[in-house]
Amino acid sequence: MSAGIAIGQAPDGAMPPGGFEMPVRTPGDKMRSPAAGRGLGEREDRAAAAGMDRNEAFSMFKVTRGAEVNAELLAAKEQQRLLRAQAKATAERVNGLKVDIDAETRALEAKRDERARAAQRAVAGGGTLP
Repeated sequence: MSAGIAIGQAPDGAMPPGGFEMPVRTPGDKMRSPAAGRGLGEREDRAAAAGMDRNEAFSMFKVTRGAEVNAELLAAKEQQRLLRAQAKATAERVNGLKVDIDAETRALEAKRDERARAAQRAVAGGGTLP
């Protein structure tokens, strides 16, 4: 038995079902898997089957489905911009109201303090409360 990396030990000669495929390197080309047609390579296979290279396929995508996706993205960004502006205006309004509330609270506290001092003066002078 050989030592495992982090999850235990596998028996000698163990391999994935279907065997193990090593990537193949061709001169002047990027690394390609012998299992082409799966995952991201599938798009390239479809473009190649249509007789287009990757750039031509992307150009076609930009004027078809890509244009739709881009229009949706731009609409979503505009909606986000409007919602952010609305949130900003609401926050400014709330902050303004908070300033008003704080001013009224200070005026109320000042009035209470004034009445409390008047009551103390009346009690100390033997008079009546106003």
